[in-house]
Amino acid sequence: MCKLTDAIKSIISPKPPEPPGMERPSPGNWIRNDLLAEYLLDGYYRDKLFQLRLKKELMASELADVLTADPYATPLSVTDTGSMDPIIDIEGNAVGIWGANDEDHGRLVDHLGIGDIAVYQITNLVMHRIKSIILGGASRGFVFLGDNNQGIVDPVVVSESQIKYIVIQATY
Repeated sequence: MCKLTDAIKSIISPKPPEPPGMERPSPGNWIRNDLLAEYLLDGYYRDKLFQLRLKKELMASELADVLTADPYATPLSVTDTGSMDPIIDIEGNAVGIWGANDEDHGRLVDHLGIGDIAVYQITNLVMHRIKSIILGGASRGFVFLGDNNQGIVDPVVVSESQIKYIVIQATY
């Protein structure tokens, strides 16, 4: 067997659940904290509930520097599967972003790391946390895990092109 196949099998194989209270990776900073309150209060976000432009100056500086245009943001509804309890549940929503063009979307995906939450699509849209990243030449594969899925990762390795949204906020 090849090393990549062995690596994937070791990642996908079920593991015992983590003990309660064990620290899990959290999403990284996608929005500059010093500007977030001002952004939410000025009505820009509140008044445009679908496909609003997220001002680049609100992004963490390393992200804003690589984008050619303001990314889009949209509310994401949640299906009651229980897989992301307690951080994202049916009573809440999430805000997802995507690049204004294919090149910018690729740049956003390049910044994804372990612990970030994203939405990918194989057949249905799935919102889970990145558990690990598999490097393979010029591309990367993402292994996802629902926070409440008892350590059992999603059964597919997700390609960069299958990432549709990057979750930047959960709302309740």
